[in-house]
Amino acid sequence: MRAAFDGARNVSPRVLAEFGDPDIDAGTNTREHDARRDLPHAAGRDFGMRVHHLFAMEELTVWYDGACPLCRREIALVRRLDRRGSIRFVDASRGETTGCPVNRGDLLAHFHASENGRLVSGAEAFAAMWRAVPLLRPLGMAASHPAALALLERVYRAFLRVRPALQRVARRLDRP
Repeated sequence: MRAAFDGARNVSPRVLAEFGDPDIDAGTNTREHDARRDLPHAAGRDFGMRVHHLFAMEELTVWYDGACPLCRREIALVRRLDRRGSIRFVDASRGETTGCPVNRGDLLAHFHASENGRLVSGAEAFAAMWRAVPLLRPLGMAASHPAALALLERVYRAFLRVRPALQRVARRLDRP
């Protein structure tokens, strides 16, 4: 088990340059850093920090249809769960499509997100959003698996076919 942690400590210079070294970023000097690396408990902790940095979200923008009662409810729920404020939500129904290379019609028809500058849509966009919220991260990580993502995409496409009917029901429920 210790070998796995020691191997994780040997991170490529490219990864260190991109994500930083948590020990150095925290102000630890190199001699202390090297000494702590040799301790079993420190190796485990450093590995956890390394994994945290590798999966940390840098930037996530989500475009959603604010005129859709289903979308509004889902986004409201995710906003409550996103206590760190790591997701930037953009209501495409109001014409707020700044920074998105997709036309407004497509934004309103399908769920889109930009994860660290990479545009994703459909189930992949939901998975990106889930990964950004700590409580939903396990679901987002599981949804990243190709087989799970393919299944979720099929479910999402089936949902899109019944979405208009579900929207009508939701609008009736929203009326006072």
